[in-house]
Amino acid sequence: MWKTEISLPGFVDMISDKCLLIEVLLHRAGAKSLILDVVRSLVTPKTASSLTTIGEIFNRLNQVYAYNEDMKSDFEVLAVTKSWLAANAVSVIQQDDIYTHVFYPIFGEQRARRDEKSNSSFPISVMVEYIASLQTFDLPVHFYLYELLVNTLVDCGQLFRLHQFLQYHVMADSKHLACLLLSLQNVYPPAFQIALDMLKRLGTAHDEIVEVFLSKHQVLTAIRYLRSVGLANQMQPRKFLSVAKESGDPDIFYTTYKYFEDINVKQRNTTSFAPGDHCEEYQHHFSVLFCQ
Repeated sequence: MWKTEISLPGFVDMISDKCLLIEVLLHRAGAKSLILDVVRSLVTPKTASSLTTIGEIFNRLNQVYAYNEDMKSDFEVLAVTKSWLAANAVSVIQQDDIYTHVFYPIFGEQRARRDEKSNSSFPISVMVEYIASLQTFDLPVHFYLYELLVNTLVDCGQLFRLHQFLQYHVMADSKHLACLLLSLQNVYPPAFQIALDMLKRLGTAHDEIVEVFLSKHQVLTAIRYLRSVGLANQMQPRKFLSVAKESGDPDIFYTTYKYFEDINVKQRNTTSFAPGDHCEEYQHHFSVLFCQ
């Protein structure tokens, strides 16, 4: 029996309509790497297509991606889905594929080179287009995409645009994103408050919020926060007293120390710390400062 083998790279030159080209390749076995090559050429600044075309292609790729992810959640149809994908030779292009083979080789290397001649707006627009497409199909965006976008915005000095993206929730709240923003506060001071607000919205990041306050030596603010969320009894005196001492402000240390003394009285009817608190160093420090 004769079998016809089609040369897939030939389609790239034959089909000028890039959306049609992607559609054809999606239904050809072994075309995944070629699809990624085509997408990479479409978003490479020197050979780029319009954002409209790029957006349409992202939507088609993510439509297949979303279908595959939906089927994974239903064990009864998972085997059927795999059979259907195989029978129809559908290539599934996931986020890690786009990041590893498209975005990072182009935009990540531009960042590494600090390529000032490159059009900084274009990679940002492309990444936002891809993220918006993922969100259209209810696909959770992986953090590494946000990280590349944020770092590119910072490198390009587009801090106002970064602020807009965060304000209008182009990037979804997460602990990872908040920590990334905290690391940028030296170059973008508003990032501190934005990250703090993000952690508060998450509602599950109490420890991280406390650590943020303590990193700024805002001991009393950290205590007030824990009291406001009903976690005052879970505080470890040693951690707070250590930061209060490091602040070098006697008033902060005094107030912090007295707060925990009051806690001790309420819990054990004594101002003394329990042996397990390991606060001997801070008891001595308090005596040196205020009991002589």
